Amino acid sequence: MLLGAHAAARALGAREITPSDASEGDVALIAQRDQAPALAMRARHAYVAASFGRLLIICEPVVLATWRIG
Repeated sequence: MLLGAHAAARALGAREITPSDASEGDVALIAQRDQAPALAMRARHAYVAASFGRLLIICEPVVLATWRIG
């Protein structure tokens, strides 16, 4: 999945950044215990992901990779 996420990010013109450099609006591939990896967007103090039409606030995920678009 990580390789597919990298390829998709490159296709969108995104560049990879370090998780510590992520700021509001950056995209991340995250993992949570007992859950499949998911894409989320960096919010002010957390990451936000969509699931079944609802927004989920994820406070302490393991960040596998992060990208900045533009």
